[in-house]
Amino acid sequence: MRDIPLAHLLANTQVDLGKLPACSLPLLDALLSGYKVRLAASHGHIVCPTFHTMGPGVRGCSISIDCADGVPSPADGIAHEPSELKAVSQIRLEPVQSLVVKNRIGLGVAKMMLGGRRQQLLLLDSLTMCGTETEMRQLVIDAGRGAINEVSLGFVCEGRHEFIKAEDEREGITPGDYRHQLPRIKSLVMYLDVPSADVVNPGVFILSSIWSVLEIESISQLTVVLREHFHLDALKNALQRRFGSQQIRITVMHGQLRFVLAADRIGALRKAAFAHSSVDDMLNTEGAHKKLTVRQLSLMFERYFPSLPPNVSAEALTSDFAGRMRAAAPMTVVDPPYAPRRLKAPLMAAMERHGVAMEPMLRLHGDGPCLPSPSVIASPAQLMAILQTTGKQTTGIELLYKATVHGFAYTNMLDRVGDASCLLFLVRANGDMDGCLITSSLQPPRNPERGRRHTFKSYDADALVFTATGPSPLTFQFPFLKAQCVTLSRGYNELHSTCAKLMVGRSHTLNTIAREWLGLWAPDTLSCSASEGCVVRVRWETVSLTAWDQHKLRAFLADEIEVFQLLQ
Repeated sequence: MRDIPLAHLLANTQVDLGKLPACSLPLLDALLSGYKVRLAASHGHIVCPTFHTMGPGVRGCSISIDCADGVPSPADGIAHEPSELKAVSQIRLEPVQSLVVKNRIGLGVAKMMLGGRRQQLLLLDSLTMCGTETEMRQLVIDAGRGAINEVSLGFVCEGRHEFIKAEDEREGITPGDYRHQLPRIKSLVMYLDVPSADVVNPGVFILSSIWSVLEIESISQLTVVLREHFHLDALKNALQRRFGSQQIRITVMHGQLRFVLAADRIGALRKAAFAHSSVDDMLNTEGAHKKLTVRQLSLMFERYFPSLPPNVSAEALTSDFAGRMRAAAPMTVVDPPYAPRRLKAPLMAAMERHGVAMEPMLRLHGDGPCLPSPSVIASPAQLMAILQTTGKQTTGIELLYKATVHGFAYTNMLDRVGDASCLLFLVRANGDMDGCLITSSLQPPRNPERGRRHTFKSYDADALVFTATGPSPLTFQFPFLKAQCVTLSRGYNELHSTCAKLMVGRSHTLNTIAREWLGLWAPDTLSCSASEGCVVRVRWETVSLTAWDQHKLRAFLADEIEVFQLLQ
C-alpha cells in the first residue's frame, strides 16, 4: 500500500530499525520531523520504536494498493494478514478519502478493508480499481451504504491500461442490474474493453453499457474511455440508429478517446428512451398499467426504468420501437430497444403480442413497413451501407438464390436468377464477407451450336465490389457505382480454364487486360467438390494496370452465397 500519510502508517506498523547504528537515529529523527513525526524520547526499544505525531491528527488520506510480485511464502505455510492493514482497520478508516486498487490481487485486500464497514456509512471521495466486471462490482457492493463521489472502473496510469471486461460481451457492462446493492455514486468513469466487431457491434455494446448505467438514479455524470477512435464513430452510428432525428449529443474530450455525459445529457437520454411511446396506446392495451392515469404514465416515461413496473416498461419499449419504425427516415436502420435482464422476458412477450420482431429493422424508400434483414451473411448495418452507396431509391429486397438451399453449382445460381437485374452477390467464408453489386442482368453466352466454341462473354456494367471482416464496416473497391467488366461463363462449361465462371474486374474501356477483383466459381485449386462449396478469388492489393500476377489473388472456399434483387 502506498500514499498512506507517513504519520498514519508509522503509528500502526511494526518497524525494525535494529540494523541502524545508534548514531543514525538523530538523523532519522530530524528527517521524520519534516513530516511532523518524531521518535519517542526513549530509543531503548529499537526493534519496535514508538512514533508520535506532531500537529493535528490525520484528517484525510489516499490509499493505493499495489501488490508486489514474488513475495515468499511464510515458513509455516500460513499467510499472515499484512501489518499495514492495521493502519486502515475499520476503526481507523474514517480518514480515507481515496482508494486505488492497482492489481486484481489487491481486490482481496480492499474487500478485507471494506467488508467490516458494510453496516456503517462510508464516505469515499473516489474509488478506483481494475479487474473483471464481476470483481469490480463485488468490491463496490462491499463498500456498503453511504456515498462515493466518483467510482472509476479501470484506469490508465504509469504506462498501464486497465479496461473493464464485460461478463457477457453481447450485453455490455450491466451495473444497473445491481443498482439496489450499490452505494450512492455521483460520478462513474468506465474504461470500456469493447469486444471485437465479430462478437458484437461496438456501438451497440457501448450504448447498451450506457443504458444500464442510466438505471442508477444517483449518477449525475458518466465518463466513458475507449481504446480506439472507431469506437467513437460506432457509438455515434448507434445513437443515430436508436434516436434518429432526436438531438442526442455526446461531449468528446478534445484529443482524447473519452466522452462525458453531464446531468443534462443523462436526463435527455432517460427521457428519449420512451420518446416515441404513445400514452394512448399504453392505455388501450391490457395490463396493470391501465390503472395509471395519463399524467402518471407521462411522468414515469421521463424517469426511465427504475420508476416503471416491468410490464409497463415492456409495453412502453414496444410502443417506442413501433413509433421509431414509423418515424424513421428512408434508408436507415432502426435498432431494437435495450432491455436489462429483468425486462427481457416481459419485453419479448410484449413484442410477440404486438407482432414486432426483436431485431434491427430496415427502412427503405416507399410506403411499405420496415423490414428485417433478409441476409444471413451481411449485418443490417452492412446491408444498408451497400444500399446507400448505390444511390438508388431501393423499395425492396428479394432473395433469388441461396447456396445452402438451392445448391452450390454455378448452374443452380443461373437457373434461379434468370434475367433479373440489379443483383447483389454476398459470399461468406469463415465469418467474413465479400461481394459485389451488378446493376445489369447476367448475360452468359448461349450454349454453343455446332462449330461455335464461345465459352465466356464480357460486358461493362455499373458495379460495386466490397469486403468486410465479420460485422465490421465495409471496405469498397470504389465508394460509388463504377463501370466494371463483368465476365460470365456459359452454363455448362466443361473446358479446363484458369478463369472463374463469374468475374467482376476492371473495365475494358481502360484498354488493359481485364483485372479480376472478384471471381466466383473459380477453378478448384483447393481440392474441394462443388457440393462442398464454391471457390472464390479476391484481389484487393494495389498492382500496376498492365501486370497480371496470379499470386496477388486470394482463394478460399465459400460456405454460403446469397443473391438478391434490389427493387426500385
